Amino acid sequence: MKKKLKNIANHLLDLGKRNRLLNYRDTGLKSLNILNRNIEELFSQIIDGKAFSIFMLDSVLMKYHKDLIIEPEKDDILAYSDLKVYDIAGSLLKKNQILCYKRGYPLEKVLYALLKEYKYSIQEKGINTLYLSFGFIDYIEGKDTYTAPLLLIPIDLRKEKEQYKISLYDEEVILNPALKYYFKTEKGIVLTDYQNEELADYFEVVRSLIPSDMTLRISCAIGIYSFLKINMYNDLTNNLDIALENQNIRALLGDSAALAEPLVEHPVFPVVNCDSSQLEAIGFAANGKSFCIQGPPGSGKSQTITNIIATLIANDKHVLFVSEKLAALRVVYENLKRAGLNDFAIELHSNKANKKEFIDNLYKTASLPKYDIQPSAEQVSSKHSALKLQIHEYEKELHQRLPQYDCSLYELFSMYFELDIQPLQRKLTDTNSYNLKDLDAICTCLDSYTHYAEAIGYDYRNTPFYGLLDISNDYIRYEIDQDLSKAIQYLTKLAALKDSLSKHIQLPVSSITDIYNSLDLIEALVHLKTYSPLYLVEESRNQLIRLIKSYLDIQPLLKSDTIGHYRESVFREDLEDLCIRYKASSQGWLRVFNRTYRELNAKISAYRKTKEKPAVLCRELEELAEYKNNRDTAQGLLNKIKSLLGETKEEDLSLILADLESLLGYKDMKLGLEEYQALKPYLTDILISFHTMSEENAILSGLAARFDSSVVNLFTCGVREALDKLKGIYLKKNHLPDYVLLMKCVAKIDEYHQLDFLHYYLKNGLDIHKLSLQYRKEFLRSAIYDILDKSPILTGFTGYQEEKVIQEFQSLDEQIYHINRDYIISRLSQKRPDDVLMAGSKFKILVNEANKLKRQKPIRVLLEEIFELALDIKPVFLMSPLSVSTYLENRVNLFDCVIFDEASQIFAWDALGAVYRAKQCIIIGDNKQMPPSNFFGAGAEDEEEDMTELDSILDMGTLNLMTSRLKWHYRSRSEELIQFSNQSFYDNGLITIPQAKAHEPGFGIDFYYLSEGRYDLKTRTNPFEANKICDMVFEHFASSNQSLGVVAFSDVQARLIERLIEERLSRSPEYAVYFDDTKEEPFFVKNLESVQGDERDRIIFSICYGYNDDNKFYQRFGPLNNLGGERRLNVAITRAKYNVSVVSSIRYTDIRLSNTDSLGVKVLRDYLQFIENIQIRRQSGQAADGMAADVKRFIEDLGYDCYPDFGTSNFKIDLAVMKDKTMVLAVMLDHNHKYKSNTTDRYRLEQLLLERLGWKYHRIYSVSWFNHPQSEKERLKSALTEQTVISQDGPKDSDYLCESSGNGLMEQFREYEELSVEAGKKLLQERDLAYVIHELIRIEQPVHEEYLYKKLAVIADSRLTNVFKNMVRQAMDSDIMKSGRFYYLHYPEKISLRIHSERTIEQIDIEELKDGIYKIVRLNNGITVEGCYKALIQLLGFSRVTEGTRKILDDALVYLKLDGGLTQRGECLFV
Repeated sequence: MKKKLKNIANHLLDLGKRNRLLNYRDTGLKSLNILNRNIEELFSQIIDGKAFSIFMLDSVLMKYHKDLIIEPEKDDILAYSDLKVYDIAGSLLKKNQILCYKRGYPLEKVLYALLKEYKYSIQEKGINTLYLSFGFIDYIEGKDTYTAPLLLIPIDLRKEKEQYKISLYDEEVILNPALKYYFKTEKGIVLTDYQNEELADYFEVVRSLIPSDMTLRISCAIGIYSFLKINMYNDLTNNLDIALENQNIRALLGDSAALAEPLVEHPVFPVVNCDSSQLEAIGFAANGKSFCIQGPPGSGKSQTITNIIATLIANDKHVLFVSEKLAALRVVYENLKRAGLNDFAIELHSNKANKKEFIDNLYKTASLPKYDIQPSAEQVSSKHSALKLQIHEYEKELHQRLPQYDCSLYELFSMYFELDIQPLQRKLTDTNSYNLKDLDAICTCLDSYTHYAEAIGYDYRNTPFYGLLDISNDYIRYEIDQDLSKAIQYLTKLAALKDSLSKHIQLPVSSITDIYNSLDLIEALVHLKTYSPLYLVEESRNQLIRLIKSYLDIQPLLKSDTIGHYRESVFREDLEDLCIRYKASSQGWLRVFNRTYRELNAKISAYRKTKEKPAVLCRELEELAEYKNNRDTAQGLLNKIKSLLGETKEEDLSLILADLESLLGYKDMKLGLEEYQALKPYLTDILISFHTMSEENAILSGLAARFDSSVVNLFTCGVREALDKLKGIYLKKNHLPDYVLLMKCVAKIDEYHQLDFLHYYLKNGLDIHKLSLQYRKEFLRSAIYDILDKSPILTGFTGYQEEKVIQEFQSLDEQIYHINRDYIISRLSQKRPDDVLMAGSKFKILVNEANKLKRQKPIRVLLEEIFELALDIKPVFLMSPLSVSTYLENRVNLFDCVIFDEASQIFAWDALGAVYRAKQCIIIGDNKQMPPSNFFGAGAEDEEEDMTELDSILDMGTLNLMTSRLKWHYRSRSEELIQFSNQSFYDNGLITIPQAKAHEPGFGIDFYYLSEGRYDLKTRTNPFEANKICDMVFEHFASSNQSLGVVAFSDVQARLIERLIEERLSRSPEYAVYFDDTKEEPFFVKNLESVQGDERDRIIFSICYGYNDDNKFYQRFGPLNNLGGERRLNVAITRAKYNVSVVSSIRYTDIRLSNTDSLGVKVLRDYLQFIENIQIRRQSGQAADGMAADVKRFIEDLGYDCYPDFGTSNFKIDLAVMKDKTMVLAVMLDHNHKYKSNTTDRYRLEQLLLERLGWKYHRIYSVSWFNHPQSEKERLKSALTEQTVISQDGPKDSDYLCESSGNGLMEQFREYEELSVEAGKKLLQERDLAYVIHELIRIEQPVHEEYLYKKLAVIADSRLTNVFKNMVRQAMDSDIMKSGRFYYLHYPEKISLRIHSERTIEQIDIEELKDGIYKIVRLNNGITVEGCYKALIQLLGFSRVTEGTRKILDDALVYLKLDGGLTQRGECLFV
């Protein structure tokens, strides 16, 4: 890995022969010879600070050419030799003028190019690359001779009133470092640095060091050189082992395990607006993660950096911010300044930073007050958190997955409102347990019902088929037709029979059952053996049956053998009485003497035909008595029967009974005997006729069985009704299969207990085609109400109330940034040094340097001495890779975090010197933008066609570290400006905001096609295009105050445009105000290579390339042809905020992709095609969901045009409302966004960004739109019609700081709390010594034993003797502990130093002293040991540090160092 790092570091060396420091060539526009003869005098005056003006040679040579040359056409003034030029102009030189000349170029052109390059290096990089070179060494390598400049003096070049002037930029005279290194490593020659001797003397020293085949020439030139990377090379190669200790270095070199250390989560402290993607990156940074941030154009990289820096320093981290471009560094500094944190940052971008300004800046900040944060900040934070939680809970209720429905409440709203149908205002029943699958199943059934109902009839209950049970397809196909025909015929006959019977039989005959019952009656009547009209009267019929049955039941009892033994006359007697008396008198053998017995016996014997014993007679008398009773009863019954029927024979009674019973169950009717006898033959014929129709009867019975008897009973309904029913079925028999299927749907609906809804719908005659839609609407409505009723959050929710909550949240959300800022200021200001620590502190060193008028220490030296103090004062260092190597100590992890900005433009090898100086590494850039340029290649000539893709630190980081992406785009005020880049480079991953303003010239993208434009192959320019752009620049400033920049594909085209503008400006000086470089966004003309990081309101883009004068187009596109050319194009087309004006001499169809494999050329063609075909159209789609569709319908009903899903990126305006071709409102719903977002994104930034782009903003809440539609619609109508003034001002900046009133160091420690002598005496009187000891130790622990004895002696008014000490020890409670010589009730977890006590240094616990030393060092990192001890002793109230005191403090310090709390370097202590 060390070898790998060394190889990477070698890229910092440029020892090739393209390096002008090793191979000086008098070509191109980056060098200029000085022809003055007095070189040594010039050298001396320059280093003494004298300024020189450059002799304006061009006009003199032109005059010479015009006036003195005989054949001017043969004379080329650009080809003159140096000697000739000196002969012509040397004598014209004035004092303090230098004569410069460049063969082949006008002097003005060379000076212009040098000035531009010089300005660019200063403004963009903060580094001077313009030098005077004195002396040149010619050396041989192989067969070739090379020239290298020897001494270099940095100079300043400026143009004042058409006059160029040079002066000393820095006092340092530099030996060409590249030459020095090359000679030492390759040739073994060690050149000596210049030591302020005379120039001639130094040249002699050099001549003595170089071999004879080398020549030192005495000459002078101005040139562009960059050799400063040699510092970075030395920094890295001299510290390889140190660098490899850094985990980020190892990770970037491919060690995947280097960053395996677990991270600790820390809070974030954003101080400016940040979206969710930025907040994610800030969170990674807070937790110590090393990672990359991909930040596409306009995605807020600088504000993300600001928030990352704020978060890190809020968490007590020290930050090294690195950018190669000065502009990027200043943007971050200005952002910190706007956020109020610039006091904690210091710029050290240039390798020639002003040490006086640096020291004064440090001292001024260190002397600022300390601040505390007010309690109200905590109240605001708590309120903000509560509101955020409230909003989150609403969103959670709205969007969480509902298990029953497998969707969210919002999705239910969407489904509900998608149905453009009014609800029935009728609650469904038995749906609480159903889900959406059940809903779909029910709706499928209802849809099927609708389908079949079109054939069967609207209401299935009103169709002929109603009542039919499920019948098989085979029966329908093969049998029903015949069965229906026969049944209809049969019913027709029955109907005729019914009519006939109705005439002859006085019975109600309606149904088939009535007919069958009538036929049964007829059959009974026909088969009667007897007849009486009473048979057909139920009451008399039942009476007769009862009488006859009783009579017939008695007849068996009238058959007895005993009767035959007696004469009939016996029945005249009262047999029961006779029997009783005879039984009584015939008992025993004395009966013979009983007169009664004898009389009765004689009487009975007279009736009996033969004699018998008394016992037999008694039995027989009983039988005779019973017989007599039965015979009398039978006779009574018979008499009653005869009274009803008339004379009736007893033998006919059984026949009569059978006839009567056959008529049971029939209703009463009147049918006289004569009528019966007359009707009987007719009835017999009817009966015979019916019996012949048994087959039809069976068919009818079979059909009847196929009906649900509770709905249709063919036998109980009217005959005509049954006949009509079957006829109706017969007529529509072809629809029977449909009916069967329909009834299956009905059965399924019934299974779901939803027949009530179907019947209600059919009863009210509603549109059958909307049946399932209506049910779906009602189901969803019931489901939503059920959910709302169960939610305490959503019950009673209104849009009006929620809007008030959000407005308060928006205000507090902004205030949180101010609170974070003030928290940071408060926290960091407490680290500013105290005067009490002055002695021996690093602050003392700073104060001394700040008070010096001259000879201040160099910045690197000062930083090495007070670095920890500098970090406490300024925890943020803003530097370039070069200044890191120049000023910072070669020590690993000097900082907690290093942040690289515009990292795609920083070579990996340039960055590693900064990487190893920090524990954490954050690399920010965009690998779809500019790769690194070879700006620091040491003097390589400008060959724009020869460019390759070089490895940046961003490329290296992307390969080896995690990547976070910024998603929101803020720059473009028209989506047109970013749309192509978003699609072509970022896979539509950028969240862009649609603008309210329509496309128009000057807003969006304008395409200017110049058919007359021609590309000059020789000059590589397009003059026609350049002139057009020059005109456009002045036309712009004549009508607009917007900032403007011009971007050209090539540097030569840019220089041409710039020259044309300067010429125009010289003729129109009134425009000079628009070209002021001090403006916040000054006008510029740049090429593709140098425009990254810039942005302007309007960009004019010169394509330049095209057809030449021969009408040929060679398809050459400069840097675009090279690898990564498309990235350069991406930079150029994304610089504008309002407008890009593309000026081109070609159309996209002129680019032939068949001639090139270059991706850059293909992307250029696509871009030209895109901008040539931009139409004035609205980027909108379909309504995203049913909720949006419902709101859209309402808005359109009000007469507005409404564009759903408006926008070109993943961010869409849900409903963009237009009136009279003007966008009047952006309506946003509370659905889940397609893009990842947080509460701030959705409820503040979204509105903020839309209003910035001209929208009036309105939010609709789905819960309220459903639950309170009228009020929500009124709110929307008001938003559409009211003229809302969009505030351009942010919320008022609240200040939560108050200046600290106390001494910062003193406040770190608490006062010593003691038991007073008076209190002790009182306790001793009230209690005892043991209690006083206990209380003293409790209050003052840890208590040294000698201090304890002494104080107790005072309290007890006793002398301090051994006896007293022994008494104290004996009085101590058992719960008092002792450690060493200190007493405790319990040993505390942490012991803090207590000040202002009566204790000696020996009586203070060493843990207290350790705490005091640590806090003093923490407050003034780098304080000397002596200074620390003095501060501590002063706090404790002692006058000086004695030897004994020093020994005790040394012991405490040793323990602190062993514990790892402090480290010591030299005499200085560090946390």
